[in-house]
Amino acid sequence: ALALVESLAGDDARELHSLLLANSAWAYGMLGDYVRAQQDAEQGLIEARQFRHQRAEARNLNALGVISRAVGDLDGALGYFQQ
Repeated sequence: ALALVESLAGDDARELHSLLLANSAWAYGMLGDYVRAQQDAEQGLIEARQFRHQRAEARNLNALGVISRAVGDLDGALGYFQQ
């Protein structure tokens, strides 16, 4: 899915890419690969903010909050959830 979206152009493709990164972060988190999960969610957040895609920004912030909670960073999780 990421390869397909990366081959597309335009604003919708950028938002979809950011949303897919949030989904990828969730998947890696479920597998216990929190480093990769955090990397994907952070990249998705950067892209969402760069192109002002609020839905994608919220999804990536939520993913970062869940990942932070899973690794025991409760203050970090709360910060992401509050954003």
